[in-house]
Amino acid sequence: MKEGDTYDAANTNAEIDSLVTLVNDLTFADNVRPRALGSQHLPSVLANDDGVDVNRGDGMNVGTAYLNWPASGFAFDDYSNVLSPSPRSGNPVDIQTFVASPVGAGAGIGWRVVSSSASIADSCSVVWGVGGTTWSDHESILVSASICIGRNSRDQGQGLSEFPIWQHCFALAFAIEDTAGNRYCVPRTVRCFQAITSLGERVSLTALLNADDLTAAAAEHGGNANARRVSLIFGRFIPDDSSSDDLDGVGWIALGPFNISQMPMKHGTIS
Repeated sequence: MKEGDTYDAANTNAEIDSLVTLVNDLTFADNVRPRALGSQHLPSVLANDDGVDVNRGDGMNVGTAYLNWPASGFAFDDYSNVLSPSPRSGNPVDIQTFVASPVGAGAGIGWRVVSSSASIADSCSVVWGVGGTTWSDHESILVSASICIGRNSRDQGQGLSEFPIWQHCFALAFAIEDTAGNRYCVPRTVRCFQAITSLGERVSLTALLNADDLTAAAAEHGGNANARRVSLIFGRFIPDDSSSDDLDGVGWIALGPFNISQMPMKHGTIS
C-alpha cells in the first residue's frame, strides 16, 4: 500500500483472498516452532488446554520447577535397559516391548520411562485428568521433551571406561499411556542417538501426536483410546547385525534432568 493508491471492493478483496490463501498454505512442520506460540498469539490455532501438566521440568534450569533430583549423587541415573529382543536374534528390534516396572533407571528388556525416581509421578511426562483425553477437542498435540545425557560405561565395575563406539547407541521416543495403564511406543517418534557425541549435552525430541496414534495404541494393546499420559522413554540398542554381544545388564548410559511440554493444536482453514 502506497500513498495515493486507490482501493475499492474488487482490488481489496483480491488482496485479502491472496493473504487467506497464503495463511492456509502454512504447515505446522515447516512454519511453527515448538514453544514459540501462546494462546494470545493464535487463538484460532491453539486449542483449549485440558492437560494437568502443560510444561514441567526437573532441575538444572530446564524451564519449570517440578521435583528436585535426589541430593545425593550428581543428579544423573544409570539406565542399562536394552530394546527387545535380547539376546538378539537380529534386527529390527521390537519397539513395543516394555519391561515389567519400566519407570526410572534400571535394566531389563524393553523401554523404560525417563524419571527422577521409580514413581511415575516423577516421570518426564505430560498428564491429562483421570478420564484422560480422546483429543477430540483438538486435532493434535505438539509434545516436546529434552533430557541431559551424562556419562556412560560398558561394565558397572569399570567405572568411566569407554566401550566400543557401536555400543554407545540409544533411542528416545514418546509413549502414550491410556487410562487403563497400557503403554504404546509411537513408532514414528523414535529417534536414535550416540552417547559419545551427546555426552554432557541436552538432546530433545518433538512430535505432533494425533488421534491416529491413539487408535493405533488401542489396537496394539487392546486398551482404549483415552490418553492419560505421554512420556519420554529410553532404550539402548546395538546397530550392528554381525555382533553377538548382549547389552542387557552390561553397561549403562546416565540420564539427568528433563523438561517436557505439550500444546494442543487446532487444524483447519480460515474462511
